Parts: sequence; structure tokens; C-alpha cells
Amino acid sequence: MELQTDTLVRSALIALVLVAPYGIHKWRQVRAARQERLALEAALRSETETEPEPGSARPRLEDVIASIDELAERAAAGPVTLLVPRELSVDGRDVDAATVDVLVRDALRRSGLLPVAEVDTADGRLLELVARVTMNE
Repeated sequence: MELQTDTLVRSALIALVLVAPYGIHKWRQVRAARQERLALEAALRSETETEPEPGSARPRLEDVIASIDELAERAAAGPVTLLVPRELSVDGRDVDAATVDVLVRDALRRSGLLPVAEVDTADGRLLELVARVTMNE
């Protein structure tokens, strides 16, 4: 019995010596990846928590497009107006006028609104919108 116990202990020590370096290597890899992930999350959190300077906050295109859905409900009663500001941002980034135009016109089309007049003002473009009349009505 003593011989089997010695053999068992010796085999366990050999296995430990062979597996321990790999285990230590993997443990270090996991710790490094975790620290990198935590540092990245902290950097992203600090980036999103920084407040924009007052006066430099630009109107958001997302808000303009969201207001189109609200206007579509009111357009059944009569014409409505939409102001598209000159300098819009998407996720805090500047957007060129052509992209804004395409996205606003697409949102108008999807909501069933039809622009009938457009006036450039100092604040931006002012669009007069009416509900699109379909042949089924």
C-alpha cells in the first residue's frame, strides 16, 4: 500500500510541475485582459461623462427626426412646420448638409408627410408639411 501511495504522490507532483507553468501563464493573460477591459471602460465612461462646453452644444439630428413622427400625427388637421437647424450633429459629431437632407427627406417619406414649401432662415430650413393623400382615401 505504501508503494502505491508513493507512486500516487510522485505522479501528482510531476503533473503539478508540468501544468503549473501553463496555469500561471493563463492566469496572467486573464488578469491582463481584465485590466485592459477595465481601463477601456473607464476611458469610455470619462469620455461620455464630459459635458460639452456651453454654447457649443449643437442640435441633434436624432431630435429633428423624432419630431417628424410627432408632426405626422398633427398633420391630419392641417399643415405643420418643421425647422431643420443649419448645423446638426449625430452622436456629437458634425454632419454635412447633404446627409441631413437625405435623412430628413427619408423620415418625411416614411411618416407620410409631404413638403410643400421650404424657406431658408437664419436658424435653418423651415419646411411646411402636409399629410400625403393616398388613392385609397
